[in-house]
Amino acid sequence: MKRAVLLALLTTVLATQARPGRAMPINSDLALTVSEGQWMLRTGYREIDGSGRAPAGRADLHVFAVPAAVVYGLSSRDNILVILPYVTKEVTVRRPGGGQVRRSTRGIGDLNLLWKHRFYAFDALQDVERATWLLGVKLPTGEADVRDRLGRLPRPLQPGSGSVDGIVGAAYSHVHFRRGLHADLAYRLTSEAGGFKFGDTLQYDVTWEYRILPQEFPGAQVNAMLELNGLYSARNRMAGMRLKDSGGHVLFLSPGLQYITPDGSNVIEASVMVPIVRSLNGRQVDPDVNLFISYRRFF
Repeated sequence: MKRAVLLALLTTVLATQARPGRAMPINSDLALTVSEGQWMLRTGYREIDGSGRAPAGRADLHVFAVPAAVVYGLSSRDNILVILPYVTKEVTVRRPGGGQVRRSTRGIGDLNLLWKHRFYAFDALQDVERATWLLGVKLPTGEADVRDRLGRLPRPLQPGSGSVDGIVGAAYSHVHFRRGLHADLAYRLTSEAGGFKFGDTLQYDVTWEYRILPQEFPGAQVNAMLELNGLYSARNRMAGMRLKDSGGHVLFLSPGLQYITPDGSNVIEASVMVPIVRSLNGRQVDPDVNLFISYRRFF
């Protein structure tokens, strides 16, 4: 259950920056940054489904996330990112002896504050290379003690984690004429809250892009994307004890399409994330196909 939700929130954190007029990954980070004094706003709709065995029985998970992201260029090398998602989570558990239980929650998630710094740049006639590192913190703005008629909801179903977490990452981008390659890593160091600790995570992404239109600028852009989005997670801990039904590795193959207006100020994009590796520990809900539709506006 937690794997699909966490991957969605991490990709919301990462995939928020770009320079107008360039193709950009939909679910991954990239090393391009916005210019000094420039703003970028991003929102969208992400739907996550999952199913499988859970400790209490057969479970079906549905998550809907609406990210709100703001990026500001302190300079062409330094960007500040602020991301705050709104999430709805619902799980239905069918008990072995018959009957089912449905539990749900909704609300504002945890706030992410990040600083991205570009430390390498190379520009040629048809080549652009960039490399950046990322530092950030996740603050517990989302509720972590929501209750229903059955008591307190499980920690992965809460809108927030209740913990202060650190984030560190790096990204590399190389764009050559109509083709581009992006790669990134992001590590989240979690902390304990209320006797519970989510496992540390390592997200990795690789994106290949191709500009379908136009063959030569100016003009509106249509870009095709093919991404690999993976997440390793350590086991969760409660009262210092590792939980066997937690942690593991998931990997998605994510094709997508992107449209950029001729002036580069508006971006509309959509991606489907198809799980190709689901190696989870113990009894957990496996992620199914996910959908992400996004809109970006540059000012």
